[in-house]
Amino acid sequence: MQLGEGATWDGVDATLRDAILKASIDLNASLYVFATTNGQHSARSFHAAGGAADVSRVDGTKFSLMPNAMAQEVGAQVGNAILNHIPPGRRAELITPLGSAQRFYREPWSQTDAARLVAAHRSHVHVSIR
Repeated sequence: MQLGEGATWDGVDATLRDAILKASIDLNASLYVFATTNGQHSARSFHAAGGAADVSRVDGTKFSLMPNAMAQEVGAQVGNAILNHIPPGRRAELITPLGSAQRFYREPWSQTDAARLVAAHRSHVHVSIR
């Protein structure tokens, strides 16, 4: 697992950090985390409070440079591998490239919002915890 420039584990929920590390081991792949508490995120984002992370590369390959079908498949694998290590009651969100946008802590997003979120996350897997 690698951290991108400006990304840090300082202030990030330990369960989330450990879930990403364990997913990397499960997948036998290097996951590149480009955003945790850094970067520009909406005011409602879990990032600022240390409850979200974005994975943009697998084994050095950016999701944004993968063919669509590959980005969708690999994104789902990465997202599910991370979720496997987060207790169900702590899961907040999972958004995968060209895949799905899931919200676990309250009603699901509308189809319009889910489609908008998936489009905005073409370059990375977003996972958050509460």
